[in-house]
Amino acid sequence: MKEMASQVWFLDPYELLDISKLYDFYPKDSMTYNEKLNSFMRFTVYFSIITYLLNKSSKVFYSIFFGGVLTFILHHFKKDIFQDENHEDFEDNMKEECTSPDENNPFMNVLVSDYHSNPERGEACDVDEDKVKDKMEKHFYKNLYRGVDEVFDNNYSYRQFYTTPNTTIPNDQEGFAKWLYFNEDKTLKESHM
Repeated sequence: MKEMASQVWFLDPYELLDISKLYDFYPKDSMTYNEKLNSFMRFTVYFSIITYLLNKSSKVFYSIFFGGVLTFILHHFKKDIFQDENHEDFEDNMKEECTSPDENNPFMNVLVSDYHSNPERGEACDVDEDKVKDKMEKHFYKNLYRGVDEVFDNNYSYRQFYTTPNTTIPNDQEGFAKWLYFNEDKTLKESHM
């Protein structure tokens, strides 16, 4: 069963009181924009209550009001931006979206389960980009034991794991072969003679 998309707190106030989301008071990258606004508002409420209990000053509840106004403005600002964008460009960008590293697949390779669960996955992001490289390292080193002999960050673990050349379903065999062997003027054999 697929989960419904979260509403922002001022459209559905029960979003702040949802028991399964009470601990979501810090915005994370994996959250949707509305969930981030809700978590910010939840943090503001928690902060105000804790500060009130410590200082016994009711002025601290103004922060809830200002947090609410801020999330309201941010929500409407974001909505206006999406309405102004050209939807055709948005669809083109969605088609070109790449698969980024995650905890279960830090090197963005095609998994056997992807053939069934995610057959429309995009190709892997460019591993030479700094953001992608940092994400790969973060996920790869998450629960990895690193010994004292890796003092100079030699990354011996990278020998066994790498991003494969073909990262789409089905693989782009023709494109890979052209990249590997094709030269407009000469074949690879002729160009080295």
